[in-house]
Amino acid sequence: MIPRAEPERIIGAWIRSRLSRSKQDDGLKRDTILVFLLLMVAAWAPFATSLPNDYVYDDIVFVADKTALVEGPLADLFTQDFLYPHRLSGLYRPVTALSYALPLRLGLTGALAQRALNLLLHLGVGILLLGVMTRLGIPKAPSLCATLWFLCHPVHSEAVALVSGRSELLSALGVLGALLVLVPRDSEARPPFTLILLGFLFSILAALSKEAAFVFPALLGVVCLTRWRVQSSSFLSIIGFTTGFCLLFLLRSQVVSPVPTEGFQVENPVGSLSFLDRIPTALAGLGLHVQLLILPIRLSADYSAHAFPVAESLLDPRSLLGIGCLVGWVSGTTLCLIRWKGRSSTSSKILGLCLFLAPLLPVLNLLFPIGTLFAERHSYLPSAGIAILIATCISGLRREEESQAKRSLRMLRPVSLALFVLVLGTFTLRSVCRNSELASEATFYRGLVKTQGESAKAHWLLANYLQGRGEFPEARLEAKRALSIEHRFPEALYGLAYIEYALGNKEASREAASDCIQIAPGHASSHSLLGILAFEAGKRRESIAFFETALSLEPDLAGVRGNLEAARQLPR
Repeated sequence: MIPRAEPERIIGAWIRSRLSRSKQDDGLKRDTILVFLLLMVAAWAPFATSLPNDYVYDDIVFVADKTALVEGPLADLFTQDFLYPHRLSGLYRPVTALSYALPLRLGLTGALAQRALNLLLHLGVGILLLGVMTRLGIPKAPSLCATLWFLCHPVHSEAVALVSGRSELLSALGVLGALLVLVPRDSEARPPFTLILLGFLFSILAALSKEAAFVFPALLGVVCLTRWRVQSSSFLSIIGFTTGFCLLFLLRSQVVSPVPTEGFQVENPVGSLSFLDRIPTALAGLGLHVQLLILPIRLSADYSAHAFPVAESLLDPRSLLGIGCLVGWVSGTTLCLIRWKGRSSTSSKILGLCLFLAPLLPVLNLLFPIGTLFAERHSYLPSAGIAILIATCISGLRREEESQAKRSLRMLRPVSLALFVLVLGTFTLRSVCRNSELASEATFYRGLVKTQGESAKAHWLLANYLQGRGEFPEARLEAKRALSIEHRFPEALYGLAYIEYALGNKEASREAASDCIQIAPGHASSHSLLGILAFEAGKRRESIAFFETALSLEPDLAGVRGNLEAARQLPR
């Protein structure tokens, strides 16, 4: 028989347990809300001042003037070059193009909506990064600190504050989303098939946003070897992902083709070099990425031939810095593999190291040349790998503090916290200053000339902006400055020819356009301009020949077909 007091005791214990659980749930909710608010502030405070900015630089070509985004079925974006109809770029990024098109078709035509979407995506990347570190078993406090460092970093200004940097955000979103569902906790085995399929979809999203995400099967291999139980199904997953990406690459090759380079390439002069000759410059690029992640003081959107000179040998100081970084990466990875033995903290370091280097390999112009010599936006996803390394190192220091022998380290905690807050504040201030440099075309191009006065591309960009505003005398001066730095610069030669034509100097215009064709015979706009000059001089045969050549090189070049018909009407 149960004593009378027993039911009361049981009920009281049940009520106390429910109240305790309710308090825990309330505390968890408060912690979650606080973390989200911290992430939101860290993601938006550095870049919120960029919201009123205009479309600048590549934003104009990628979004503002790209008619394919607002005309025709959206499915067409999956069957055309990324920069169609402007020019052939050899890029296949339909998901990025779709993200531009949807706001435009909803009537949000201003830059504000596109930039606000960038900020939301940046916040989403931060949330996923924090989730990945939590799945890796890294404690919450170090994970949060590393994520805040990532979100505030000013080297991300190009990716976040410029609409044209969205491919970096979407690619990182897809890669980190895939890692979040594919990385198991320590007590879990290989994820179920549904999560593997979800991870595959995330990774395909990343690859359709930016080509660097094609390295994801290698990252999956790292996850399988360090986090999954070694089973035949694990290797089948790697084979399945690799096969899927190979099929995607074949699809890409059917839609776009490599763009031939001719003449001197100011944008990327290593494109014509052999693999061995590209190694010093690739190492210099690696060193610069590490340098900017540590000290993001001097930031620029221009790293063309003269702003970032080609490294001639491995003894170049920039190449030596890259060699040091590569040796450090190899040493760190080797040491982690030796000490691994199934420990989650070591496997986290291995994944962080691989997440840093793997996305950089396709953009260092080492394996193959790309469209640019160097760009700060390429550091976006690799810096997530650095964030994972930072979190694991902080976690290791916290474990050291808990030991009796390292009790003195606890005294450094307030100093470390103050230093961390100072770093975040400095990063935020630097990002805000960078936003002002990207505010408009005027501030952007004049800022480039001020910081990269030795760059032919910077002077040409300013000349192109000025001639678009009708300020032809000043535009001619900047074009000539660009050519004084690099006389074999096809775009600057054509720009000077156009400017001289607008000023009425037809002979100077003809000379500049002819020089452009000698350097770059496939420059369709120069052929078209020479056709116009021949037409105005009454030279029917020459005019028709130039217009036909221009059309054969670029069939969609504006106005050429009408000019060709007018030339055919000239008297013989």
